[in-house]
Formats: sequence, structure tokens, C-alpha cells
Amino acid sequence: ITPSAGAVPLIQSRIVGGWECEKHSQPWQVAVYSHGWAHCGGVLVHPQWVLTAAHCLKKPDEDSSHDLMLLRLSEPAKITDAVKVLGLPTQEPALGTTCYASGWGSIEPEECTPGPDGVAGSPDAWV
Repeated sequence: ITPSAGAVPLIQSRIVGGWECEKHSQPWQVAVYSHGWAHCGGVLVHPQWVLTAAHCLKKPDEDSSHDLMLLRLSEPAKITDAVKVLGLPTQEPALGTTCYASGWGSIEPEECTPGPDGVAGSPDAWV
């Protein structure tokens, strides 16, 4: 993304818009639950590791300034057609490459109001 006059700032607090994904088209996408609530999304980067945002599960006194966290699963995920490890890039994408972000929430801005857990949408609404 290249900044230009009148462009949206590069850093935003959330992504709004997009489209609903076809079922199983993002088989590495994970919902991170804590105390029975889906707090954040993540990606399966290894059968036993999920990459997510550190602010999702941090304790009040923990630093999340770099905002990345690896969660080790108690058991490896069973890899199937519907559950796969994300293929990570081995080099930086070329300038101008189209990149996608996936997660869960709403594709309608007015539906992005956070719920009681502070998160908009539900794990049933992958976008």
C-alpha cells in the first residue's frame, strides 16, 4: 500500500467491508476463544501453533506493543480439507501485489459495533 494525498491512514483500528468467504476457503483461519467467547481471529501456522494478536489475550500488566502472539495448542490440529496450515511467504511481496486480509466480523459498517466481549461480529460470520 502506498500512501497518497487524501488516502486513508495506513494504520487503522479495524477492517470494515469486504465480502463473505466461501465455506472452507480460508482453512487456516482460527477463532481464538477465552472463557467461552470468541475474542480474536488467528491463523494456523503449524499444526500445533496459532498466530494471533497479543492484545487479544494479554494480562493487564503485559506488554503487547509488538502485538503478535503464538499460541501452542494442547494437541496438534487434525489437518483435513477444511483445516489447513497457512503457507507463509518466503519473501516480501512485490510492490503492487494484491494482498488479502481475512477474519470474522461484519461486512457492513453499521454491524461492526462491539458486543459485550469487545468484539464485533461472531465466528459464524467469516469475512
